[in-house]
Amino acid sequence: MAHVFVETNWLFGYAAPAHHQVPVAADLLERGRRGEFTLHMPGCSIGDARKAILAKCQPRNEANAIRRFLTWAEPLGQISKEDVSAARRILERYGTNLSRDLDNIDRRSRSLIFLASMTRCSPAPPHWRLEESR
Repeated sequence: MAHVFVETNWLFGYAAPAHHQVPVAADLLERGRRGEFTLHMPGCSIGDARKAILAKCQPRNEANAIRRFLTWAEPLGQISKEDVSAARRILERYGTNLSRDLDNIDRRSRSLIFLASMTRCSPAPPHWRLEESR
């Protein structure tokens, strides 16, 4: 049977909030579930991915640039009051949805631990090195 080794970036692509997810990450997991290969993931990837998702996917962080633009552009007449109002409503929904997704990170990540087609593996010992092919 073939073996596929994944790490933190793959888990980020799988477990992140919906608009940050990478479809091929879920596809790889599904292929592993079907038995096409065995997925292996270092145990530390769960904690590393969780930390990265919580740091990079905060709704306030992502929406602040748009809020600053709205505050700057409206007084200059570059955007109408109606557009500002609509944008703020969208940002509110965005924040609500993203917060809900962030609340589900642990559940989504933990679900990987119990997959029959995935084994957790230890990182390679420091003395292991990939040799250059000649």
